[in-house]
This record gives sequence, C-alpha cells and structure tokens, in this order.
Amino acid sequence: MFSPSQHQLRSREAPLLISHNGYRVVKVSDHFVVKYGRADQVDLLEELNVQQATKVKVPRVYALYNEPESSTNYVVKEYIKGDRQPGYSVGILDP
Repeated sequence: MFSPSQHQLRSREAPLLISHNGYRVVKVSDHFVVKYGRADQVDLLEELNVQQATKVKVPRVYALYNEPESSTNYVVKEYIKGDRQPGYSVGILDP
C-alpha cells in the first residue's frame, strides 16, 4: 500500500483539501487522502467505528498511525470524488 512520507505532508506537495480544528486533510493520490493532526486516540478509532457501523458509503480507513515525537496522529483513508452538500460547513479554510 502507498504510504505518504512526512515530507510530502508537511512540504505542501500534497493538495490541502481541509484545514479545520487542528486537522488537515491532504490528497496524496487519486485513491488516498491523509487526515492528520493532534487528536485523541478515541477520535481515530471513531473513524473505524463509523466505517463498520453504517451502510452509507463512507471513506474506507486503511491505516492509523502516530508520530510520538510530535504527538501527531494520521489516518490514511479512501478518496471519494464528489461534491460537498450545500450548507456543509467544513471546507477549504485558511490554516
């Protein structure tokens, strides 16, 4: 499986899709996005719970990992192309 490097994430090589509440989501390929930032382990596990508990199409979670030196958590997820729903408040925001 493709695994983005920290350099790719932090050097702005990967297009920024969302920056919100301390999280960033970057598109690292046509198939994957990475959500990263400081978060509790519970937040990361919730990604898996939603995936397993619903019949609604949600991005598949492929990997969860932590960078202890910076307390940064990463979630590698499926990229699903589509439009955001009107009124959806999370979009591309200035960091």
